[in-house]
Amino acid sequence: MGAQIVAARAGEIIQEFVLAIDRHIKVGELASSIHVYPTYATGVQQLAAEVRLKSVASSGIAQLARRLKGLGRS
Repeated sequence: MGAQIVAARAGEIIQEFVLAIDRHIKVGELASSIHVYPTYATGVQQLAAEVRLKSVASSGIAQLARRLKGLGRS
């Protein structure tokens, strides 16, 4: 896996990806990381959180929960 960024402040933003790749950090862990203050790299954290939420929302458990919730509406 790799990462490439072509943008202003790319040097700051890419560091999040470098750390994640180097330390085998999962998306959920990256999403829950704490940043001391808002930076451009916080955008990477927000992206990871969005990916994680979509992953959870499409999981089998989430689909089952939606089906069970729908049964109660009948």
